[in-house]
Amino acid sequence: MSTGQDQLKELLQQNRQWVKRVSPDLLASLEKGQSPKCLWIGCSDSRVSPTTITNQPLGSLFEHRNIANVISSTDGNAMAVVEFSISLLGVPDIVVCGHTECTGVATAMIHEEGQEDPSKDHLHQWLVPTRKVYQENAKALEALDPRQRVLELGRLNVAASVSAIAATPAAKAAWANGQPLRIHGWRFNMAQGLLEDLNMTHDGSC
Repeated sequence: MSTGQDQLKELLQQNRQWVKRVSPDLLASLEKGQSPKCLWIGCSDSRVSPTTITNQPLGSLFEHRNIANVISSTDGNAMAVVEFSISLLGVPDIVVCGHTECTGVATAMIHEEGQEDPSKDHLHQWLVPTRKVYQENAKALEALDPRQRVLELGRLNVAASVSAIAATPAAKAAWANGQPLRIHGWRFNMAQGLLEDLNMTHDGSC
């Protein structure tokens, strides 16, 4: 039976195998700096690795991941990532990518005030923006069957994050200065392995 220590050793060993396969030219270019094609904001879920599902090499995506791909103006970490990617890296595209079977979204939906589990205080606090989206759309969501309800809340949650990024000073400044910037909402279908454009792109034109 493998132990936790064995699994960690395997990660180190796999890294050495990877180095043997990767192009030395790629590593040399990465050492000089980065010029990612987009900022990817996704869920921390281990099944949704951005560079894997988009078949991209190192350096292609500037990534920010958290539980349920939540972007809120009160989250200094996320705001710093958005500002860095727009103002310093000049990325032309930002993708907020949710996914099917998202436990974070489901947790936000079933949690009720007054029923907090002390062992999950930070998780419940983190999901407040998603829970707010649920409350604002409760009537329509509760008319759906449970699986479709989680799926639709996930879509609305992506839309809320897209709107939050579009409202940031960094995005507004980019558009005011004529800097190309498009903010997209996508979803990864776990069963199919496919990405879906949810058609909620902001480009500063309205």
